[in-house]
Amino acid sequence: MGYLVKPLDAEGFLRQVRVALERGREQRNLRRALQNNQEINQALGVLMGFLHISEQQAFEAFVAHASLGNVKAVALARDILAACRIFSNSVGNCADARACKNTRETRAFLNQFRCRR
Repeated sequence: MGYLVKPLDAEGFLRQVRVALERGREQRNLRRALQNNQEINQALGVLMGFLHISEQQAFEAFVAHASLGNVKAVALARDILAACRIFSNSVGNCADARACKNTRETRAFLNQFRCRR
């Protein structure tokens, strides 16, 4: 946290404002990176549980899938987490044809990672 010393001069004030703005940008970037990292770790956990594989195997499958598909890691993680939610909501609800279709599509999506190991 910065402070201003009196008397204020325009150049010193602008320097303080620039520093404060830069710190704000750094904090936003760090928060975003932390959020992205949490989503990626959750997605790796989904792959580990669904495919019954180790963390290292899940990571390798995840990286391979992202690289081959030219997809950002966080975007892929969000897709995996969305698939997990769809799968969770649809399991045991096959009276609804749409739920069954979603379950099949989700299972196929997650099984793609099995083939890339």
